[in-house]
Amino acid sequence: MSIIIVNYNAAAFLELCLHSVLKATTKLVAEVIVVDNNSTDNSLQLICALFKEVKVIANKDNLGFAHANNQGVAIAQGTHICVLNPDTIVGEQAFDDLFAFAKANPKIALTTTQLIDGKGNYLPESKRNVPTPTIARQKLMGNNTTYYATHLSKDQNGQIDVLVGAMMFCKKTVYEQLGGFDTRYFMYGEDIDLSYTALQHGFTNHYLGSIKTIHFKGESTVKDKTYFKRFYGAMALFYDKYYKRTALEKAVFKLAMKALILSKNIPHAQAIALFKEQLIVSNDPEYQLAGTFKKMTKQQFLATQLSPGTQIIWDVSSLEYTFIIAFMATAVDRDFSYRFISPQRNFMIGSDSSIARGITTKLE
Repeated sequence: MSIIIVNYNAAAFLELCLHSVLKATTKLVAEVIVVDNNSTDNSLQLICALFKEVKVIANKDNLGFAHANNQGVAIAQGTHICVLNPDTIVGEQAFDDLFAFAKANPKIALTTTQLIDGKGNYLPESKRNVPTPTIARQKLMGNNTTYYATHLSKDQNGQIDVLVGAMMFCKKTVYEQLGGFDTRYFMYGEDIDLSYTALQHGFTNHYLGSIKTIHFKGESTVKDKTYFKRFYGAMALFYDKYYKRTALEKAVFKLAMKALILSKNIPHAQAIALFKEQLIVSNDPEYQLAGTFKKMTKQQFLATQLSPGTQIIWDVSSLEYTFIIAFMATAVDRDFSYRFISPQRNFMIGSDSSIARGITTKLE
């Protein structure tokens, strides 16, 4: 199996992602490929220093998400591939379950998992319908009821039309048969296109709500003007490719897109969540973070009634990611804030919003 991660200036989250991926592949014959799109942070140095087993393609330019993923797949040695964003965290059993499901269901092209954000909230883009012009018009007007696949609950497993490129699992030969990601999409829309192409080839796509993956999302999807231009530009490309439109329809669509982009409120920074106390969860008896942090073992943590508004700090070096993800997904109504202590324990990182970049705090 080959896990392909396209990275661009997401070093801190990439470290967490790679740490979780390597823990999740200990029982599998697997390789990890990072395609770096000319990052200007310390992404490449980090991989070289901490993850020597990871294969790297270092692009001299930012070639976009679609092109970079196709580069990774081209050198992949595995029979199955998983396209994964650098701002994701997977549980230890995730790839075993995905691989077993894919082998048992060869007619399914693309499979994804349930995605949750840094607060544990379910991300509805985990499962979507084909954005026909009618569905797209409704979404642009603020009506998402037909855009997202609501026939399945967030925790169900079942067939869907469109899945998200942040976590996409399939057989390599199927990816190649479908032509891979269309490189005309620089970023956004390529996952919709590939999902739709799979349906046209007679395959089905599947959503596994029973498997949960953290997708901080804000790192790769900051909702600025560039994001909206690329997102709506991708939608225009999709319609030009699959739906016949008159010159008038195209002109109206273009004007509507310009108006929507101008009307969007752009978040510049993430507001830091207020919390009543900070609690470190660690199973390492020797580890103690400097300061006034309360510390608990996993067993003590599970036996404690926590107050809403608590900031929970996970020591990923001594805890299972599966446990962390499961807790976050089931505690969304308790208004907790979460931070992850990096594997090297030199910073902690997290996100309290799925539309803004995460917060990184250096540790002494």
